[in-house]
Amino acid sequence: MCAPAVMGIASFAKGAMGAMGSAAQAKARNRAAVQNYEYQLKQREADWYQQLSVWGAKRNKYYADLDENDMAAQRGYTEAQQGMNDMFARAAHNNEKALKDFFQKSGTKGYGATGQTGRSAYRREILDIGELERVAGRQLYGLTRSEEMYRANVTNIRNQQRSARNKLYSKVAFAPVPDMAPPPPQMENESPMMGLLTAGIGGITAYMDAKD
Repeated sequence: MCAPAVMGIASFAKGAMGAMGSAAQAKARNRAAVQNYEYQLKQREADWYQQLSVWGAKRNKYYADLDENDMAAQRGYTEAQQGMNDMFARAAHNNEKALKDFFQKSGTKGYGATGQTGRSAYRREILDIGELERVAGRQLYGLTRSEEMYRANVTNIRNQQRSARNKLYSKVAFAPVPDMAPPPPQMENESPMMGLLTAGIGGITAYMDAKD
């Protein structure tokens, strides 16, 4: 009668020890899984703050570069306008000089002083008027071409400014987003109850088999 009981107890003890060991191992694995999960969350938070820091630096540089781009464009507009103003000033000066030359030639001390009278003086005056008109025409043509070049230059400056702004914006167009959070760990059952019940059944079975 003693041997079956011993066999049953031994079987139960072995099963119980296995159940307790499995429960301890499950608890250790759960603890490790929780620690790893918490580490992943902290790492994700640190990465997110790092992305925000880099993003902030890029945004600051973007606004600084944007201001510089606008100022460069403004300098270009100013230079183009100044060049156009200089062309108008030169044209006005040339026209004024040509007009003075004409009046000096056609005045009371002009053709008469050189002995040109009558038709000769009239033809000479017509020639001088024609020259005056040609000078004015050349100045007008030069101003027209200069204005066309000015408009083309302004358009080019504007296009370069717009292109530069687009390139600058492309570097900060998309705000960073945090990475997906890691999935929570799947916890194992730490209770040894099922193992103990199984060990108990095993002990009873061993007892019954030894008893027979």
